[in-house]
Amino acid sequence: MEKNNSLGQQQKKSAILRNKLALLQEFYRLTDLMQGTLSSENMEEFNAQIEQRKKLIESINGLNNELATRCNANEILSIETKSNETKELESKIKECLTQIREIDQKLQQDLKQNYNNLIKALSTLRVNRQAMVNYFKKNKQPYAFFIDKKR
Repeated sequence: MEKNNSLGQQQKKSAILRNKLALLQEFYRLTDLMQGTLSSENMEEFNAQIEQRKKLIESINGLNNELATRCNANEILSIETKSNETKELESKIKECLTQIREIDQKLQQDLKQNYNNLIKALSTLRVNRQAMVNYFKKNKQPYAFFIDKKR
């Protein structure tokens, strides 16, 4: 009976890990799309993708919590009780997370670069506006006539 219960736990754990892997693959696809969206500077679509990512993260956290409640900490960490399928799923999950992290770091660098470019553009705009205001202040004189007295 104990072995049958353990087998059921393994199947539930494998099902949760398969769902987690599917969500992480969707997360990877979305992160890759975000990189293209950022380069095209379509910020509305970028914000929508951020919201989709947020929902995926919440779903993945829910699966992690479910996995933690179904299995005690010793079962999760022990290598002896893991089936081959579980080991394979966990290695695929780690690989997927590594790929996501690489793309996400590149995405963060691009965002920082865009932010710095935006700050420079705003600074230039502010300086140009101030120069224009100062120019018009100096020339703000009433209209006058020039009378040539030599004639």
